Amino acid sequence: MSDKKLWEQYVAMEKERDALRAKITEMERQEPVAWMLNCPTLGGDIGWILSWTQSGAGLCNRLQGEENEKRLYALPCAQPETRSPDGWKLVPIEPTPMMKTAGIGVEVYQDSPPSSDCLTWEEAEAIYTAMLAAAPEAKP
Repeated sequence: MSDKKLWEQYVAMEKERDALRAKITEMERQEPVAWMLNCPTLGGDIGWILSWTQSGAGLCNRLQGEENEKRLYALPCAQPETRSPDGWKLVPIEPTPMMKTAGIGVEVYQDSPPSSDCLTWEEAEAIYTAMLAAAPEAKP
């Protein structure tokens, strides 16, 4: 295959990739079309109901909190990307070995004697900061 043909295929693939990325970005901006809401039933149990409004619009006295609401999308494979608020970072639920090593490596006896049974708030914060710095980054 000639260099020119390879270059044309490369350019075509780049255009296709860019078009797909644009479509995914557009799909991630979609609004929910319905909600599943967690509500108490007449019998006192708790169950999920389908609602066309986020409030439940009189269908039930819905429970508060994000864990009691599931958004439904017209294109479910392209739900909006989860973003962390500024100053926040997505980290593993369980610390990785690298995070644990970073936490253990923090010098904690700067302000308190080595015989102290408790860490100071500053020492705990230093450990937490070191572990967060060692946490792997979330991949888009």
